[in-house]
Amino acid sequence: MRILHLDAGREMRGGQWQALRLMEGLAAAGVESTLLARHGAPLFEAARERGWRVEPLSLVRAMLLARRHDLVHAHDARSHTFAAIAGSGRLVVARRVAFPVRSLGSTGAPGGTWRCRSS
Repeated sequence: MRILHLDAGREMRGGQWQALRLMEGLAAAGVESTLLARHGAPLFEAARERGWRVEPLSLVRAMLLARRHDLVHAHDARSHTFAAIAGSGRLVVARRVAFPVRSLGSTGAPGGTWRCRSS
């Protein structure tokens, strides 16, 4: 199995540590992972230092690589948007927030209802 991980975080916080640890655990189980993260962000650098496959996050890269992977795992809201636009078949979204996630459609955000229904 091949998994494409997307993370748009600028800092190394809990979600980024979880993504890194998840990739380590998956590798130990024989699962191939690729990470798209902000170039120069702490997660990008930590993954590179560990020898993981990591590339700068961009919509074009997400679109190209999503088709080459069995599953896309979006680790934050911005990455969820990238994955939805990329049109990958199988998508997992992980939101690590301390508040209830409301339907984006109720906020009046453009495309919010579509994003909630399509995930």
